[in-house]
Amino acid sequence: MSLPLVITRPQPGADATARRAEEMGLRPVVAPLFTIVPKPWDVPDVADVDAVLISSANAVRFGGDQLSHLCHLPALAVGAASADAARAAGFGVAFVGLHGVQSAIDHAVQSGRKNLLWLAGVDRTDFDASAVLIRIVETYEAQHVSPAPVFPEQAVIMVHSARAAQRVAEILDDKSAHQLIAISSVVAQQAGFGWARREIADAPNDAAMLALAKQMCQ
Repeated sequence: MSLPLVITRPQPGADATARRAEEMGLRPVVAPLFTIVPKPWDVPDVADVDAVLISSANAVRFGGDQLSHLCHLPALAVGAASADAARAAGFGVAFVGLHGVQSAIDHAVQSGRKNLLWLAGVDRTDFDASAVLIRIVETYEAQHVSPAPVFPEQAVIMVHSARAAQRVAEILDDKSAHQLIAISSVVAQQAGFGWARREIADAPNDAAMLALAKQMCQ
């Protein structure tokens, strides 16, 4: 029998990934590690802002009505999910980075955009932003699910963020019984070593992660 596929991302993304996994003949186990909650925020002065940086779909899903005051600015999105969420919120997407936040920053520099407004969560991934000026607006927060989910004895586990990778490593007593699929190399590093197998998706999206899962769950 194939191994179960544990999906740790928050809702509603977890259910969406599970549906795609089922369509591929996999056995998904939905086990979110975090609950996403909106964070109150005020619209800043954006007179000198060249673009909005969106590195997570949650930044706009939970951004609220205030986002309408920013939609005249071009959006630099990280990943297809962020781009789709940005368009749904009314933004014009000028760039979709496929290799993490750094790819969007590099594009901003190359296109002469030096002042960015980053719609983000409370927890963020570090990157080199020395060539641009970034103001951060926190629109959401990921809070631990309590109690933590119980994982199967053996499984393939998907992690979509560095914080999720850290949390999985904390929860599991024995990583050697499990295989890990990380959305990026940065996320894989946070998961540490000791896994039965640890793989990184070819691209930072669900499709690439599920393609790996199809191989690893068999």
